[in-house]
Amino acid sequence: MKTLSRIALFMALVCSLAAAKAAEPPADLKAFLAEQLPDYRLSTSGDYRPEVEVSDRGPAFVRDDFDGDGQIDYAVMLVHRRTRDARAYLLLQRETGFQAELLLSQPAAERGGAIKMPLSLKKAGDAGLTAKPNNELQFTPDGASPLPSEELQRLRQSKAAHYVAMPAVVAWKDSAHGLRPSPIAADYCSSSWYVQDSQIKSFKACD
Repeated sequence: MKTLSRIALFMALVCSLAAAKAAEPPADLKAFLAEQLPDYRLSTSGDYRPEVEVSDRGPAFVRDDFDGDGQIDYAVMLVHRRTRDARAYLLLQRETGFQAELLLSQPAAERGGAIKMPLSLKKAGDAGLTAKPNNELQFTPDGASPLPSEELQRLRQSKAAHYVAMPAVVAWKDSAHGLRPSPIAADYCSSSWYVQDSQIKSFKACD
């Protein structure tokens, strides 16, 4: 029985070390952050607001080829070393280094961390936020000419085709109160960012 317990403990330790190794940022990312954003560090679980469940807290970074140029890009969640404000950036690989694009900012709370919208990766081919009926990307104004349901479905699929085909960054969820005017009205909204024609585009989907 003791032997089985020791084996289980050993396996748990191995898994823990493997997870820690998998989360280690690559050398090019570490070098860029140290040189270009020295006042910020990669986020940890302790940087989240208390209301965000531990199981829902996202990674400090995700990686994929977001613009389809064959090079690995990153999306990162960073925390200011002094103020504890949080920022999410999309880092696109270029010939001269990374092009940093700010996605969102989250101010530090009086208690606890700043992050209330964890980042996640939408893989190429996944529906992402277009799986939610109430999303801005596929929004059709009420004043539009009425279309048969089949044509409306094709229109929605056409609007979402590029987003679905490409990897994207998703941030879950934020209160819809106080957000910019939107055709989507609901209590909670998530945001997603993707690259199309070298431009970073975004939209919201609400519950």
